[in-house]
Amino acid sequence: YVGRFQPLHIGHESIIRKMLNECEQVIIAIGSAQESGTEKNPFTFEQRADLIINVFYQHVVAGRMSVVPLRDREHPSNDAAWGDYVFQNVWDITHRVPDVIYEGTENERGTWYNNLDVEVVKVPRNKIRVSATELREALADDSDQLSFRAYAMLPAAITYRITDMRKVIKDARKN
Repeated sequence: YVGRFQPLHIGHESIIRKMLNECEQVIIAIGSAQESGTEKNPFTFEQRADLIINVFYQHVVAGRMSVVPLRDREHPSNDAAWGDYVFQNVWDITHRVPDVIYEGTENERGTWYNNLDVEVVKVPRNKIRVSATELREALADDSDQLSFRAYAMLPAAITYRITDMRKVIKDARKN
């Protein structure tokens, strides 16, 4: 599962749980791993990985789940070369080649995986409607209504970290 996870939300959590139910091994590739401190990418790779590991700790410890960095390509493209790049990076870190890719239906990945022998599972978003952009907005706002909304969009296991997440987002917006 490739995503930026800026930050992890209940939609991501749902897809990862589906993967854990359907797959022996799960690899989470955190995209734009080199990016942080900006409005679109406030969290570091380490902060994002820590949130994911916090929620899925027992699966990481059991060796069923890996969380790996995926830096942006030097020459970005939205084609099969990107899919090749993803697979090469996952192989270099985990020595595993994915046979299934999971993604949300909102993603327009088009031809990313055309060169690869891989099944792509699109997980519909109709049951859990949330976006990281919407969550960042709610975390940045101190009003009670948006605070409540932020709690509702976060996996229960990391709601205690909301104050820290707010600080990261507010600091990034100052930059």
